[in-house]
Amino acid sequence: MQPHASLSSPAVIGLEALTPANAVANGIARDESGNPIRPWRVCVVSPCFNRHKDLELLLADLGKQDLRGIQMWVVVVDNASTQPLSNVHVPEGVAVEFLRLPSNTGGSGGFNAGMARVLSGEGLSAHYPPPDFLWWLDSDARASKRALRELVRVMARRKDIGALGSGMRDVSTGRIWEIGGKIWNRNGAIGPAATGAIDTRFPSRADYVAACSALVRRDAIERTGLFPDNFIYYDDVDWCVRMRLATGLKSRACVRSRAYHPPADRRFATWTRYYISRNGFSMMTLLNHGKRARMKRVLAEVNRAVAQAIMGLPELSELHLRGLDDALHNRFEKVEPKNILKPLGFKPYKDLPATLDELRAKHGPNATLWAHPLL
Repeated sequence: MQPHASLSSPAVIGLEALTPANAVANGIARDESGNPIRPWRVCVVSPCFNRHKDLELLLADLGKQDLRGIQMWVVVVDNASTQPLSNVHVPEGVAVEFLRLPSNTGGSGGFNAGMARVLSGEGLSAHYPPPDFLWWLDSDARASKRALRELVRVMARRKDIGALGSGMRDVSTGRIWEIGGKIWNRNGAIGPAATGAIDTRFPSRADYVAACSALVRRDAIERTGLFPDNFIYYDDVDWCVRMRLATGLKSRACVRSRAYHPPADRRFATWTRYYISRNGFSMMTLLNHGKRARMKRVLAEVNRAVAQAIMGLPELSELHLRGLDDALHNRFEKVEPKNILKPLGFKPYKDLPATLDELRAKHGPNATLWAHPLL
């Protein structure tokens, strides 16, 4: 293992140097006073499982980033994909390491493996000094050309921010569906802190930021630790709460940093119900939520379980109850989705009109179709 170079040499490029080209003499960039400067160092960490096409699109976006004043490299964590991810196309000029794990550890395990590798200076990171920031990116996210640049500009100015999220947009429509996350103390619910068009001049207040796209200070990770090893969901929420408690640093969002990711309200949840039900209480423990708030959180999961039973999906109903029981007994075993729920044989939405026609023919043209609201 090669040791990291010292951070005590050149000063970091200031905000004003992130736009104009800097004078270079003998291969060393210098400021207006002739003092040596260095770029901001950013390592991207992106876990991926069987999303080869999504990963190629993301890497293509990274190859188009505006990197003036920024040095970037990438660690892709292959969560034991059926076919290794190392055979995907990597754009010219993008430094990428593929770290393949022996089993699928989910989003939290993948991010943890990547962060640990970067912080220890192993693999590709051994060839770089320690990064100033780590950029969490989901493998099915997309990043605009200035997504990273806008995040770095804010973090360079605001030393009180430890984690800065992008403004998350719908891949299909461009709708801004989340600008940072909010925690409701009355019932432990989470959701967007802001949506839509807001003032872009200032970072947006948030209780947490999603790991879909977020820039995090390296020293904040070193002081806080890694994600809770809960496979998926609430790992980023828990981490941001722990970061604030451990360091006093804030979570904020930058709507000017445009990232794209499918919003949760456009997908019908199946196996994810178990993890959401199970993992939603550790954050409440960190925040000292009382019995009333916990009961409201439990009732929300029970309502969702009842809804699935009414819809004729007892397999999904059981996931909510199983998650609650495991949370009650502090059981957080590493369970892969394939061992939680068998395929249910859902039909694609394009088949919905034909299905409705069949139901009308069976029950008559005046029959009413009911859709349960608590999904």
